[in-house]
Amino acid sequence: FRCRYDGVLICGFSFLINLILTAVWSATRPYDIDGRITLFEGDCGVSKQYNVVAHLVINALSTLMLSASNYGMQCLSAPTRREVDAAHARRRWVDIGVLSIRNLKSVSGKRRLMWFVLGVSSLPLHLL
Repeated sequence: FRCRYDGVLICGFSFLINLILTAVWSATRPYDIDGRITLFEGDCGVSKQYNVVAHLVINALSTLMLSASNYGMQCLSAPTRREVDAAHARRRWVDIGVLSIRNLKSVSGKRRLMWFVLGVSSLPLHLL
């Protein structure tokens, strides 16, 4: 499935952007006597602008990750032609074209596990 790799690339891109921005920002800040870093010290107006920009970037990256995860979950729960034929042979039906928990009974254990991991890892993004 090609779609699995698209989601992984988007999540990897989001992770790298987070890592690079955090590393660059913290590397350019001086350490205090206790070895801690002050991320920003200055005018409240400037601090508010930094806060808004930071939240916009975080929300954009979170949206990318959440949509990639949802796309991956749809691909993982989509039955293959062979799985559709097997379900029909057992006189059962599967959902086509939608994210379906019901289809998880018909897909391989590996795909079911990956679907569950994506679902659990996406939960914090919904709650933040």
